[in-house]
Amino acid sequence: MPSASIRALLSGALLLLCAARPGPVQEPETVVPGPATARAALYEPHRARVEQTVRKEGTIQSVTNFLNELSRTESQGEEQFHIVTHGDGWDLEVFLERKSFALRSYDMQLSNGGFTRIELDGTRVTGERRDSGEAPAQALDQDLGTLAIPSGMVDGVVGALPLRVGYSARIPTFQPGRPEVEWKTYRVVRTEPVRVGEREVQAWVVEEQGRVTGTLWLVDEPPYMVRWILRSPSGAELELTQELVS
Repeated sequence: MPSASIRALLSGALLLLCAARPGPVQEPETVVPGPATARAALYEPHRARVEQTVRKEGTIQSVTNFLNELSRTESQGEEQFHIVTHGDGWDLEVFLERKSFALRSYDMQLSNGGFTRIELDGTRVTGERRDSGEAPAQALDQDLGTLAIPSGMVDGVVGALPLRVGYSARIPTFQPGRPEVEWKTYRVVRTEPVRVGEREVQAWVVEEQGRVTGTLWLVDEPPYMVRWILRSPSGAELELTQELVS
């Protein structure tokens, strides 16, 4: 399952996108965390290593790595996903309702003393955030107006949908600690083979449309998201590649 950071590119992917034959077009399905994500049951506990590459005008600006760990737990009779991510200078812990992907809590800790901690009750977000250890904490209390998923974890929701070539969905996303919701559109454009460990498996190739555009490669087994490319209007590109550890 994916991560809390995100994004990506490889120029070869651009050629593949241009050459791809699109699937049949349909009106996007509107999806909020809920029954439509019933395929969430396919997610099994695992650990995966993510490499994040940032490019600007074709030049690599940085390469970092982080580790994702997905497990299952239970709280007050509710089955949940427990996701822990360890990055360079940050750690993230997230709890999601297992069947619907509804966010229960999100706790991001920065090495400089900053943090973002939120909980969701329906569409209401409460918590607090601080940019650094020397900055004052700011209380958070807002109504998103809809159930939504943190944008850095939307690949998990997309992968749990009834994917097929031509399928599309609109999904509400938000950045924890910020009030606005962005509806993003995801469309399955084709399948293609990818390497998962020593094997070759078929991946769903999904185009992402929003303020930032992207492409995801998703498979129906761990690590689920194998590649994610994001392109910003400024020309910056972020590429995530994920490989299974255990």
